[in-house]
Amino acid sequence: MKPARLVLAENLARFMALSDGLNSANQLSKRSKVAQTTISNWLRVDQMPSLAPQLGALEAVARALGVTVGVLLTEQGLGDDRNEVARLRAELAASRSLAERASRQLYELAALLGDDGAVAPKRRKFSDPAIASPEDYLLTGAPLHGAEGGTTKHRK
Repeated sequence: MKPARLVLAENLARFMALSDGLNSANQLSKRSKVAQTTISNWLRVDQMPSLAPQLGALEAVARALGVTVGVLLTEQGLGDDRNEVARLRAELAASRSLAERASRQLYELAALLGDDGAVAPKRRKFSDPAIASPEDYLLTGAPLHGAEGGTTKHRK
């Protein structure tokens, strides 16, 4: 098991490398409001081995990186995370491409149909139950036309 300071330094360097716009101690310092020298000292374990990070500073840096303090202090495999990030970015690019293609096809279909190309659904009025067929009532739960005791005479 690695010392917590070494794990912090490795994870901090890894998350900074994977982040857009936070790949230097200066950029991370500005976003997290933690002194740049503090972040630099965390990254240089060999020069400051006895330095104990403050919890408030760790929380601010973790928030800026979009992770928890627990994630910053947990030993993880570097290769797995990079592969996962690469896989997710490829999936995102593919889904955007698919969405753009589907959108373009819908616009082309709408252009082909034009204003008069689409057929409006036919509407049927059922104001007179005497002219309705049994299929019209199949899903309504109403009695079928002509069923025994089911209908009354049509009144005018």
